[in-house]
Amino acid sequence: MKTGDKVLVYPHGEEKLRWKAHVFIISDNGRSIAIGFDHVPPFLKTRKGVLVHMTAGKITMLLSREALDGVPWGPWIDIFHGGHFEIEEIAK
Repeated sequence: MKTGDKVLVYPHGEEKLRWKAHVFIISDNGRSIAIGFDHVPPFLKTRKGVLVHMTAGKITMLLSREALDGVPWGPWIDIFHGGHFEIEEIAK
């Protein structure tokens, strides 16, 4: 995954809630990411949380993940409330 990629984001284990987004920025080590949405996904409307509103009018979610032997591993974790999410690249 790299900055600018289109992705699908959803709560861990809830694939039916996939929502289109794009990668605003991802860290060099692949463990921190900012995901941009055009509209607030339904799964975020029902959760307490913090979303960052960027000047471009996009909504941003900030996540991180663990590493196993230096390799990013496991679900993405919402840095504000600890919710677990999956991020899948959309095939080009």
